[in-house]
Amino acid sequence: MKKLPEVFMLVFKYGAFAKPFIVQIVNTDSPKVVKYSAVSLLYTWKGEYNQAIQYINKAIGFCKSRSMRLFLLARKLSCKVKLGKFDRKLYNYLKSNLNRISGKVREEIEMLLINIGARFWGDPVSKPRIWGSGKTFSAFVFYHLGQARNCTFENDISHAVHHYIQAYKLSKIIPHPSGIVGSLNDLAWDIRDIHPLWAYFISQKAVYWLGYYREAPGNLFGTIDTLFVIEKMLGAFSVYRTSKIIRSLEVPEKYEKLLRKAERYIPKFDVSIYANTGNLRKFVRKIIGSYREEKVSAARISEIITGKTKSIRGNTLRKILEGKKVENSEIPYYVYNEWIKTKIEKQFEEVLEKLKWFSLLERNRLFVSTYIAQVGREKFYLSRKDKFE
Repeated sequence: MKKLPEVFMLVFKYGAFAKPFIVQIVNTDSPKVVKYSAVSLLYTWKGEYNQAIQYINKAIGFCKSRSMRLFLLARKLSCKVKLGKFDRKLYNYLKSNLNRISGKVREEIEMLLINIGARFWGDPVSKPRIWGSGKTFSAFVFYHLGQARNCTFENDISHAVHHYIQAYKLSKIIPHPSGIVGSLNDLAWDIRDIHPLWAYFISQKAVYWLGYYREAPGNLFGTIDTLFVIEKMLGAFSVYRTSKIIRSLEVPEKYEKLLRKAERYIPKFDVSIYANTGNLRKFVRKIIGSYREEKVSAARISEIITGKTKSIRGNTLRKILEGKKVENSEIPYYVYNEWIKTKIEKQFEEVLEKLKWFSLLERNRLFVSTYIAQVGREKFYLSRKDKFE
């Protein structure tokens, strides 16, 4: 057995990317301090911080190494911060003991303390001293993240952007999934008010890398929350895709409010008749132009606006919407629901056109990869009566 806590060096370098190694530790006959520490890491990556703290406390009970004890206490502080509880006493204890340890363990604790930030809680605490030189890439990743967050607190966005970009570049080199996703997500969140479109692009990229590296979001679920918030702010129709993703996931208790909001943006494809409400009549009256230019007869539009007809078909609503600029997700839900259907149909037609230019090999590869992605699910979304299978 390697000297503790050197068994966790892969975690220092790769973060959650070292999960297979940690799972192996849990499933082998390891000392209790090692096994409990490994289990706490798995809970941390899942975003279940209370359970992680329980196992950290168990590990500390069997710990005889100073470095390992400080490492565990640092993880405990991190979990408490994620739960919204800043333990000042523990923070100061770790900071004052940095000079008693060396190597990668000290780097890990230094970067954690920097990320908590001297002003993170709006209550000044002294910044930790950075010991030694020749830091690893992973250490510099979290150094830049900490600096970026400090700059954001001081409203120095330009320097914050610089540090986020540096953290992202270094994370890509390692690679360090949490660093990649975290740097992009935090950057998108911090610039969403001043550069919303740029923030939207960056947030989409953060979610892409989250899906690339993780089977489930775990402690990075906030990345999806950021994308949803920015999409709502922009009134982007892509919010319907994000909403479906949110509902398909195991949503942490912290994000239950997000789930309730997202459910209001999920299309209902089996609904095609809507009540002719006052809100709908007001919307139709607002968007119609010259009656002669409409795809629906003037008599039919008149019946809708006056409330003579009590319901309106989705197909009629689509005809009224045709050619209109209503790119905003804050429109009435029934209008939004039909508009999403037209967007999907349009995208499907565009994909069919693109497929014409694919080689046979490319089409075969696409078909097989699509099948693999769908097989085993409750139903095949691209088929009727199991024809796809």
